[in-house]
Amino acid sequence: MNARGRVEYNRRSRDVQRYVNYIKSSKTKFKDHEGKEVVATKEEEKVHRYRARVYNEEFSIALTLQSSVRGKALSRNISFQDGHQTESHGENFPPAYLQPQSPVFMDLPYIFNAEANALRNNFISALSLQWENKYCENMGDDYGESILRCAEVNAEHSYVNNWFESKFGLDYHQLSSLVGL
Repeated sequence: MNARGRVEYNRRSRDVQRYVNYIKSSKTKFKDHEGKEVVATKEEEKVHRYRARVYNEEFSIALTLQSSVRGKALSRNISFQDGHQTESHGENFPPAYLQPQSPVFMDLPYIFNAEANALRNNFISALSLQWENKYCENMGDDYGESILRCAEVNAEHSYVNNWFESKFGLDYHQLSSLVGL
């Protein structure tokens, strides 16, 4: 069996200037023409500037599994590529609802494991199908080793149960539970 892989990860960052609008309210007291005290609220739109750091990530995976079973080649591969952008800053400015923010990076171990598991499962399925074709199809009645190999791959295959019933009078599951297989 051969396994080949290529994994690339790149992260770049740059500082940027950010702006956020907020409303500044101020109250003033004055007397109206009748002499009554009046409170007026004045709202003014302001701009708050702050520095942030922007991160750009790029991640790619290419994995291949290759094998040969009795001269028959079997190969499966996956290719995954993704990009992500995140931002951070240390600004704490309640009037503009700003709080410090940490960057949220890609979960590289999770992505790699998910892709590798998908490849493994695809390869195992293809290998099982290849074994099933080899050991469960067109074998005749007297290939005991092929029967056991076929049962290992697909215990429900009619070839397996027909053979066990003709030789022992029991299907594969019944016999295996009696002998502890």
